[in-house]
Formats: sequence, C-alpha cells, structure tokens
Amino acid sequence: MSDQYFDEENDLEREIDPSFAELLQDLIQSSSSQMNVAQPATVVSYNYKNQTVTVTPDFKKKYPDGTIVDSPSIYTVPVSFHRTSSSFIALPLKKGDKVTLIFADRSLDKWKTQGVESHPEDDRMHHISDCYAIPGGYPLNNSSPLNNPDDVIIKNENMEVRLKPNGHIQILNQGEELLTMLDDYMTADIAGDYYSKVEIQVRLRTMLEK
Repeated sequence: MSDQYFDEENDLEREIDPSFAELLQDLIQSSSSQMNVAQPATVVSYNYKNQTVTVTPDFKKKYPDGTIVDSPSIYTVPVSFHRTSSSFIALPLKKGDKVTLIFADRSLDKWKTQGVESHPEDDRMHHISDCYAIPGGYPLNNSSPLNNPDDVIIKNENMEVRLKPNGHIQILNQGEELLTMLDDYMTADIAGDYYSKVEIQVRLRTMLEK
C-alpha cells in the first residue's frame, strides 16, 4: 500500500509514489546523520593559556556502504569552565581526559575571536569545527568514587576538600586530615610534647610544598 497524506488546501487525498517516499526518507536520514549536536570526546592536548583543547570524538563514523572510520581530531576547541567575568573554576585537563562536545547552530569563527554578538562568517550549521568542550561526561564504568551524596567535593590528585551540609569542612592530603593534624599539634603544644610537635610539623610541610 502506498503512503498517503492529506492536502488541506484542496481537501484532496493524494497518493505518494513509494519510490519518492523512500527517496525522501533517505534524504532526511542522510541529512540527520551529518548533523552534530552533542557527543563524548577524549582530550588529545590542552592549551591552558587560552583554555582550548584538541579532542577526538569517541564515536566512529559509519558510511552507507558499511565502512567504519575513526573520527578526525578537532583543534582549538574552547573549554567551557564554570566562570563569570571575575571568577572561575579551572580544571587541569590532561591527555586522555573526557569531555562533552556541544556543537553550535552557527559558525563560531568570529565569536571565538570577538566574543560578542556577531553575524556568522558563513551559513554552516552544526559543523564539526563549531563546538566547545565541557569537562566531564565519563562512562558508567569510570565514575568518580563517592562515599556519600551530600558533600561538595573539590579534588586534585591526592588533595581533597569537602564542604559538608552541617557547616563543617574537611581537608585531606594523601588521606591525612589537615584540621585533625592542627588539633593534634595544639594538644601537643599544650602538653609540652616537643617530639610530637616536630613530627606533626613534618607532616604539615607536605601540604605546603609547591
């Protein structure tokens, strides 16, 4: 049975030739397959001076003939850190880190250099070169370990700061808690325990090294 549609203007029911319907469906599918919206990617390199990355999308490309090829690397991709004009949170991106790519509706060429409302240089849409990267977007088999859902956590390698909902703060360095060491130091100082004070000072210096 052929596909049908209703013509509101002429109140006529017309038949669409099956070959035309298939051609139209193939055209829509082909157009959709070329549209970039969002996808995970892996960092190849990071330029911290201008906060851009070179990335490789994690999805391979599959052509109609069944050929599968690696996606090309994308260069000079702006990194979208949490920031305002006067404050920011920067993350030390490294090779192999995961990001999520968001592809713009229009060309970003002028926006990258001027950063203001402007008319795009060309009319391309959702192009692979017009994206920015949001750090994160790891698969479920590589999620961050959390021991509770309530703390706000800032972690960099072995240094970790936890802001707790009860107003407390916890600072850890290689598993040792800074505030606990300070409390132990004051206790040793009050007790006149010189050797304990020296031992705690040595441990505290590991947190001061640059």
